[in-house]
Amino acid sequence: MPTDGLHSDAAAKAERKLTFIYYPRFEPEWQPGHGGELAFRRPDGTDALVEPRCDRLVLFNAEQPHQVLPCLTARVSLTLWGLGTPGLRLAPPLAVPRDTPTCDSDLCQQALRRRLQRDAQSVASRAGGTASVPRRHGAV
Repeated sequence: MPTDGLHSDAAAKAERKLTFIYYPRFEPEWQPGHGGELAFRRPDGTDALVEPRCDRLVLFNAEQPHQVLPCLTARVSLTLWGLGTPGLRLAPPLAVPRDTPTCDSDLCQQALRRRLQRDAQSVASRAGGTASVPRRHGAV
């Protein structure tokens, strides 16, 4: 990961304690290769990426070093900060956000199903067959 854009939101303004980044529904839907991932630098020096997927909310300690990678297509995001007393610190970040949906809304489940279907079809087409993703009981 390039580090020229690596920064902490708290370094810019000391009262920033939490960072909230929301990726709303946007057409065309984000796909791997479009860029614009949110990249985090873990305390051990390793990197983690969070994809800017539809209807995703990412929350993290504003002291966490991060950057947005170059984006090759249009992308929409909304950033907000939770403010607090300058000089008062939150506990250090323990982990980087997961890249798996934890939302049970119909919109999230539909997006996850489309993603799984595309992945299964891609694998099947390389193998010369077809594939489908079975529905969970009660799933959309």
